[in-house]
Amino acid sequence: GSKSDLLVDTSKTLIQSSKNKLIRLGLTENQVAEIVESGTPSDTLTIYSPASGIVTAREGTEGMYVKEGSMIYTIADLSEVWLL
Repeated sequence: GSKSDLLVDTSKTLIQSSKNKLIRLGLTENQVAEIVESGTPSDTLTIYSPASGIVTAREGTEGMYVKEGSMIYTIADLSEVWLL
């Protein structure tokens, strides 16, 4: 193919790779679709917990930069509580 075909293929691969990375970082498919549709990332991001439960401690603060794997909340599953 031509150089333009190569550029198109490379761009498609880069876009798909970026989408996959955002999903691995915890964004939902809908959040990724919103970013793609708007053409620019948002200044804020809703984070969804991978576990259900009650927030018992907040380690992060609004506006704080966090790295992948950083603990920002402690969540406890209180669906079963034992009284001794």
